[in-house]
Amino acid sequence: MDYQKLTALIIFGITYTGIIFTRLPGMNIDRPSAAFFGAVAMVASGILGFDQAILAIDFNTIGLLLGMMIIMTT
Repeated sequence: MDYQKLTALIIFGITYTGIIFTRLPGMNIDRPSAAFFGAVAMVASGILGFDQAILAIDFNTIGLLLGMMIIMTT
């Protein structure tokens, strides 16, 4: 296993640990923040390029969620 794969696996594991165990002592982080920090770590470590990260965002899903939030607040 090369360096990039090992780094990606470690970041992935830490991110999912943060997503799953949000209520553990010492881990006061919510799920979206854990996912955001994991994505930033992937880009910062060079595992994923910035252009690849932008292309991985599904803007249709974000639009759907935004629309549902707007409808639910009215």
